[in-house]
Amino acid sequence: MNKIIKKRIILAFIILIYNIIGLFTVCSIMGSDLYSGDWTIWMSLLTFPIIIISFVYRYMQPNTLYPVFIIQFFILLLTLYLGNYITKKYFSK
Repeated sequence: MNKIIKKRIILAFIILIYNIIGLFTVCSIMGSDLYSGDWTIWMSLLTFPIIIISFVYRYMQPNTLYPVFIIQFFILLLTLYLGNYITKKYFSK
């Protein structure tokens, strides 16, 4: 397999895991949520660049979760596109 393709696959996997961690954090951030705890503060800080929009929406509408999934899906697509662009631009030489 080509080195560039391997780097793209590894980057896509890292982006996917990072986004899943951010999604789980946003879904657990309210005090009434099932997995709420002190860990959500640290994970919110770690994943803040990708959860900022979902974070704001979650505090405005704490009862509904499906828009958070939709927002995070579009953020995932955006970060995958940016990761692909960066991989093409800097590692294709």
